[in-house]
Amino acid sequence: MDWAIFSFWLLGAVLVGQLASRWGYGWIFGFIISIIFSPLLSLIFFMISGNNKPKCPSCKGYVDKNASRCTHCSQAFKIKPEPNTEVIQEVKSQSSNDETECPFCAELIKQKAIKCRFCHSDLTTPETE
Repeated sequence: MDWAIFSFWLLGAVLVGQLASRWGYGWIFGFIISIIFSPLLSLIFFMISGNNKPKCPSCKGYVDKNASRCTHCSQAFKIKPEPNTEVIQEVKSQSSNDETECPFCAELIKQKAIKCRFCHSDLTTPETE
């Protein structure tokens, strides 16, 4: 009877470790948490905490945050460009016109916009002293 409980516990820990690795956590981390706290509690924890990896737009597989190509389907996808702070400050300082160009896609947007309606780029920057 003790061997059956131990083997189910170990099998559950392995399965939770596999699920944890799919959800962006390490396999070893999921396995150790499952061994210590129980596979059922660990599974509930990983389901509640959610996934911390983005999905590929074409195959919906999880990819690294800085990846430019999916490891599952080899589909290349666009990485969001870093904002040009000088252009953003220039756009914000222009007060003569109600509309101005987006520094990312060059479409006309409202001067007070904080997010471009065309390319969805964030136009806010942290204020520096």
